[in-house]
Amino acid sequence: MRSRGAFWSLASLAVGLAVLLSACANVALLSSEDPKPLDQAQTLHKAATACDLLSEDEAALLLGAGASAHRTEDVIGSDVVTTCAFTTSDGDAITILRRELAKPEDATNAFEARVRSATGGEPVAGAGDAALLVPAERQVLVRKGTTLVTITAATLSEAQLCDLARSLGLGGV
Repeated sequence: MRSRGAFWSLASLAVGLAVLLSACANVALLSSEDPKPLDQAQTLHKAATACDLLSEDEAALLLGAGASAHRTEDVIGSDVVTTCAFTTSDGDAITILRRELAKPEDATNAFEARVRSATGGEPVAGAGDAALLVPAERQVLVRKGTTLVTITAATLSEAQLCDLARSLGLGGV
């Protein structure tokens, strides 16, 4: 008798799990009818972020001890935008904005538009597919494939900004 009771308990559990899994599958199918929000959320979750480009320890070497990171992530249309601001108690900061675009031509067009608006920009060799130092804004702009990166750091020298752009792991031409 005891084995029959255990059998029926297991059978009831199996039926319950099958119903639950069936309901979950239907929710997933209903959700996939409008794939854009799911795709954006998955892209945001999988995309490398601005904070992946520079660690707190690396920022501390440039800014001094006590640099801490503050992160933001957002999906704007089909773009994933992340920001990482490393700050010290003295107010020194390095801000990295990373924007992942859907298509390489979108990244090229956005980079070229930003370059046209920059005053006194100077090309930076060895960083991404294209890079530009904008001394007046204390920024370096980098494009690599579908990725755009803007580094802003008021307390770094121009040479340090360029070296930082080259060291971000975006490669260079």
